[in-house]
Amino acid sequence: MAIQVTFDNTYEVPPDYAAKWLTDFRSDDPQRFFGRAEGHRVVERKGDQFRIEGTIPGFADAKGMAVIDSATSWHADNDFFKGGKLVAKGGVRESVRAEGKGTLHHVEVWSEPLAFSMKIMMPLMGAAMMKKSLTAGFAEIKKQIEADYRAGKPPTS
Repeated sequence: MAIQVTFDNTYEVPPDYAAKWLTDFRSDDPQRFFGRAEGHRVVERKGDQFRIEGTIPGFADAKGMAVIDSATSWHADNDFFKGGKLVAKGGVRESVRAEGKGTLHHVEVWSEPLAFSMKIMMPLMGAAMMKKSLTAGFAEIKKQIEADYRAGKPPTS
């Protein structure tokens, strides 16, 4: 049983700027936006595909692939391992579009527990935990993307 949470974030920046900024995957993103000392790193990039690996503290090691599907949409699929055993799958689907004078950033995050303990824990706490941690992260992203745009910084590093 997959758990899904959805977010609609608005930014006062043009959609093309937002898409490029949001897909400029950096290894320090977890620290910058989600307050995690550990996180992911881009291991390899081939065109519009990024192989990403990392750790979610207290949860599992993650390996996945992020793919830029178009100028306005991208997705990532991940496998989560604990002690070398696959315990969950998850991913994100994101898109941007013009909304008013800015951008609507639509995000769908999902997680599917595979291990027995995860199947018990995730339905009880998973959606609430994901929503709480990601809401704060998206608030930080909003501050930074708008500040970078106002400062005239390019959307990619």
